[in-house]
Amino acid sequence: MMTSKKEWDFVHSLKFDEQLEYEEAYFIKMNYISMLKKYEHVTKIQEARSELENKFRLSNNADILLSHVDELYTQCRFKECLEVTTKLLELDMYNQACLPIHIVCLHELREKNKLFLFAHELVERFPDKAITWFSVGCYNFLIGQNSEARDILRGKASTMGSHCGPAWVGFGHTFAIESEPDQAITAYSTAEIISSFASPTLFIGMQHLQAKNLLFAE
Repeated sequence: MMTSKKEWDFVHSLKFDEQLEYEEAYFIKMNYISMLKKYEHVTKIQEARSELENKFRLSNNADILLSHVDELYTQCRFKECLEVTTKLLELDMYNQACLPIHIVCLHELREKNKLFLFAHELVERFPDKAITWFSVGCYNFLIGQNSEARDILRGKASTMGSHCGPAWVGFGHTFAIESEPDQAITAYSTAEIISSFASPTLFIGMQHLQAKNLLFAE
């Protein structure tokens, strides 16, 4: 997994204008920038997305909306993020990159009824998808049914999709909330291996802090 700096340096090392006409090169470069991690150069990424939305009239494009979702989620602006994920899913209910973020936002905002209905809809539409059972597990976790959530996240979600990082993170949370750091760290470590996002590493550090393993937490 490339760091934010490596991503930024890589995109700016590409010679778009040597292979394409100016307008095409500019369009491709703005697309690449909009998809970068949102930990650094946020203003530049916002400017790139604005160009794509306005100059190229892509305000309803799924990839551009997903870039905005990623930014809001990274900044923990869950309410605003949910508004954009809702819009995106209205355009593309099958967007696999958006679904887990939408579910997590519902959970973070404690939207029990909405999460229940959304999970129910996914069960009807995609009963054989890991993301469906991730949503069911998140609902159970939200209403305090940790054991049931654990069974669903590990027994169904991670089994149907062994590379479903969010399911392993959720599985870890069911242990973390019960102050079982060893099991939580094991689950988070699995998520860290199979995922491209940074939060599992953060959660591992938090568990080491809770267990007073300061050296490992660093």
